[in-house]
Amino acid sequence: MSFFDDASLVFLPSGQAGKDGKAYSMKPVPEYGSELVTNGGFATDSDWTKGTGWTISGGTANCDGTQSGNTLLYQNIGHSSNTLYRLEFTISNYVSGTIDFALDSPFFGATNTNGTFVFDITPSSGGNFIVRADENFVASLDDISVKEITTSGDFTFSRGSNLTATRVDSNGLIAKGRENLFLNSDTPATQSINITNGGVYVLSFLGTGSIVASGGASFTLNGTGEFDRVENYFVASSTSVTLTISGTITEPQLELGLAATEYIESGASTGLAGILEDSPRFDYSGGASCPSLLLEPSRTNEIGQSEYFDSWTKISEPTITNNYGTSPEGVQNSTRFETTSGRLLYDVSTINADETFSIYMRGSGTLRMNIGSDNFYPSVTSDWVRYEFKTTQVGSVGNVQIRGNGSAVDVQLYGAQYERNTYATSYIPNHSGGSVTREADVCEGAGTSSTFNDAEGVLYAEIAALADDGTNKYISINNGGTDDYLFLRYRSDNRFQVRYRSNNTDSLNETFDLSNNLDFNKIAVSYKRNEFKIFVNGSQIGSTDTSGTIFNVSVDNLDFESFNGGSNFYGKVKQVIVFNTALSDAELTALTS
Repeated sequence: MSFFDDASLVFLPSGQAGKDGKAYSMKPVPEYGSELVTNGGFATDSDWTKGTGWTISGGTANCDGTQSGNTLLYQNIGHSSNTLYRLEFTISNYVSGTIDFALDSPFFGATNTNGTFVFDITPSSGGNFIVRADENFVASLDDISVKEITTSGDFTFSRGSNLTATRVDSNGLIAKGRENLFLNSDTPATQSINITNGGVYVLSFLGTGSIVASGGASFTLNGTGEFDRVENYFVASSTSVTLTISGTITEPQLELGLAATEYIESGASTGLAGILEDSPRFDYSGGASCPSLLLEPSRTNEIGQSEYFDSWTKISEPTITNNYGTSPEGVQNSTRFETTSGRLLYDVSTINADETFSIYMRGSGTLRMNIGSDNFYPSVTSDWVRYEFKTTQVGSVGNVQIRGNGSAVDVQLYGAQYERNTYATSYIPNHSGGSVTREADVCEGAGTSSTFNDAEGVLYAEIAALADDGTNKYISINNGGTDDYLFLRYRSDNRFQVRYRSNNTDSLNETFDLSNNLDFNKIAVSYKRNEFKIFVNGSQIGSTDTSGTIFNVSVDNLDFESFNGGSNFYGKVKQVIVFNTALSDAELTALTS
């Protein structure tokens, strides 16, 4: 058989498989119902009810800001409740304010910049499509489309509201979220920007003009020529810093960090690039040739300056050289640390058992490192390596120290991270001076009732747990209820469980050990009335269960969480495949080998 051709859903992570809050499956290709919006291109001034500030002309709906509060643009499209729809629209000529939308209720998709946007939504009630602009919104709206999604295998994805997540890309480099804090960078002219938060920033631009800093930082960065990019990092105090542009400059960029990155054009909102808040992370850690989807719990980096080690407390005067070499990020922002007995110290205030410090290092020599009273002695090599150190003690006042051990050491440092948990997660950049949190990855909602066969089928996954941390981690096919579902589960006791439940009765419930939860395992469960079986890594686990019933009601979701929410899957996913027919033993052996 052709596994791809015969599958009803195929999720294979790749560099192009996720954006805009989606983790895209290769199969099924989304299918849509008919267009529900009338005159979504605004060819005529008709079909829409317009609140204060709204007009229709020139092929767009225009909001001019004359409204004194929220103002609506809407029409009755006759959509249904509890049905999945796709909304697409374009914003142009944006000046200010925020706009959001509703398919009757609830409101969603708050947006405040130019661009074309896509949202998938399941409304709680039917009737009107509503555009809601706030009192400051000034922009034009065009090409509105609302269609029912009749077939889709795409997962919805979310992760907080900041740029604190990273991944390892196909070149083996750490990829971050990036933000150009300048507005309207394509037409800088003469403008200024105020920085109200302390931290480490880098300023860069092309041209012959200059940018002058005043307030909580003071310097002048002068351009040297149209094609020569200049840059300068600076430490902003909590006092406001004002940057004033003068002369002829192009591509001004202000970003957090020590070294300038590739220019990001901005408009009325800041410019964003890289791993954004709604970007699934397709990770190539360990030199993998094919990526896996990385899903992690919420974590906080307690190190306030994770790359700017000059801000750490220095004892016995080690030599610190900022921006010395190329870091694991691929830019020149590593820190050179030279000493015999000097040390760097960062106060984390309290230390509890089962906390973890991690840092990237390369160079030569054996260091002594401390977490409170716990000591570690890493021998650093010429290759970048992420070292992890776990504490087992408790202290009311504690610190992390990087120090010499009595003989000369010469190492480069990058990416310090202190987490209050039992293992290190992916690097969380922090330039704020305080702690910063990466929210949990949530990936769910692939498929519709037409994606899954209630009578027979196979769920296959190639997965690895993130850690043996005593938590439950689920992948499930379900309908949101507690009576009918199929799940794969890393249990809190670090065993693995497969369970098929129909009409609140188990037809299959097997728990077993995997050779290593942290390695990738290929797991398939095949279900059919009176024929349930599990295959793992090329072999059947247990015997075929020859009794049991199939789903009593339709299932319509594939989630990286439990059958009724919660217990998210935290780990790595290389592929997930759903078949709508049960497979033979030979096929299951081949699939999982």
